[in-house]
Amino acid sequence: MKRRSAAALLAAVVLWSPVKGTDVGKLLPVELMQISRTETGYVVRTDTENMGEGESLPQALANLRETAQGKIFLETTEYVLLTRETMQCLPDLPEFFRPGTEVYVAPPMENLEQATAFLRAHSRQSPLFRLTEGEPELPELQTEEGRIFYADQRK
Repeated sequence: MKRRSAAALLAAVVLWSPVKGTDVGKLLPVELMQISRTETGYVVRTDTENMGEGESLPQALANLRETAQGKIFLETTEYVLLTRETMQCLPDLPEFFRPGTEVYVAPPMENLEQATAFLRAHSRQSPLFRLTEGEPELPELQTEEGRIFYADQRK
């Protein structure tokens, strides 16, 4: 009898608990994020076609989370693209991204899916943890006529 009562109580707590998990279908796992500047602050864009704006990077990321049609999942971010104007954000990145997230310098790009595919195939292994340990040399991407390449490989 005690076992049935305990099982019924446990089932009731689970079913009517106000704490609910995240619906997996609402997760938006980010693989690539671009951080750029405007006259009024920062713009963050993801390969999931979401965007956030704010006066600071934390505000732009908060806006990204608020305006997304699901739950932005930054723990899956593999690549961050900084523009020259957002290089000063580098010390703040460990607060938001994993130590293994690779960081690159790039001009603002329209096609982030193309950038993601390029980096998957041609990674330069520039993880965030190395950059915060004193190696601030970032690989630089460039674009020309719809093509992406590393600045040091321009022909």
